[in-house]
Amino acid sequence: MTFVIVNRNQNKVSDVILDQIIKKLPEIIASTLSTTSKEGMLMPEDIKVKALNFSPLGINIRDVEIVVCVRDFAEVKSNLRDRRLDITKEITPLLPIGISGYVMVLPLPLVSLKEFSESLI
Repeated sequence: MTFVIVNRNQNKVSDVILDQIIKKLPEIIASTLSTTSKEGMLMPEDIKVKALNFSPLGINIRDVEIVVCVRDFAEVKSNLRDRRLDITKEITPLLPIGISGYVMVLPLPLVSLKEFSESLI
């Protein structure tokens, strides 16, 4: 499972723009972060996206922050910078001029659905 968190400054990034980003992210992430191995193939429905508004207590934040937690594959890590930049290039045209932001891709060890379900509150 691949999990994406989109943080936004609601004063600069409208609901319409956020909606466009969220709708496109599963396809972008699946095509950009899939691997050639069967275990590493991602489909858009494999991508879970959560959108958040910034807290007024946050400091040193950008207008849009996209953090992608993906399964740790050597193939992904070998060209992680290029993959991250590809995601950035797909998202940037959706943003108004002057909006700051970043895309961070974090390869994480595999957590099985059983392990994940055990951690549910």
